[in-house]
Amino acid sequence: MITTETIFGLIMGLLVAWFLEKHYIGRWGVLPNVFGVYVLLSPYWLNIHEYIKWWIYIGFILGIIALLYVLNKKSSPPILYDLSYPLYSGKTIMGIYISLIIFREWFSTYLFTSYFYFVSAVLIVLVWYIGINKFNNDKPFKRLI
Repeated sequence: MITTETIFGLIMGLLVAWFLEKHYIGRWGVLPNVFGVYVLLSPYWLNIHEYIKWWIYIGFILGIIALLYVLNKKSSPPILYDLSYPLYSGKTIMGIYISLIIFREWFSTYLFTSYFYFVSAVLIVLVWYIGINKFNNDKPFKRLI
């Protein structure tokens, strides 16, 4: 059963993703976003694909680097923003969170199978698409391409 906390987390996550992270993810936001994904996925850690684990590890490293820049009151290199916005912003996180809710509640036997990863990818693209086309968010990788 989907709880009120889950619905509240979903609404708040989408509001943050679409309205507070419109153009970039702040240096202070990388580590909490990655930590949030880790907390969501940690009960299933043994079943998660290695690529997802490495994505989380790299996110922790980028988050710690960003935190060090904040603590030293220095400007982060642009590549940090360019990588963290598409890979660790709320729009990407919410695609994973929504698919986790769906599969945990209704399709638990398919959790962390190819179906789960496919639905996660589709939802990530959908959340980004809505953010870009409906809420005027910046496109991912815009300075890297």
